[in-house]
Amino acid sequence: VTSPSPIQQIIDLRLILHLNLAACYFKLINYDQALQNAHQAVTLDPENTKALFRRGQAYLAKNDLDRAKDDLEKVKERM
Repeated sequence: VTSPSPIQQIIDLRLILHLNLAACYFKLINYDQALQNAHQAVTLDPENTKALFRRGQAYLAKNDLDRAKDDLEKVKERM
């Protein structure tokens, strides 16, 4: 078993960072920043269920129902 490359480790850490920031900003009711960080997480890993869920939550909070539905349906398909 090989360990991830240094570049992949950086990408993984950035993903975790953006996911955590999205959750924190959401709890602080700063939906614009939550959305921005969730979107960055999805950009880093488009198949990441947690990233899609966080972005869907942020879209829902911003009343962007179509985008929220798209992301949350992708989450549901993966469960």
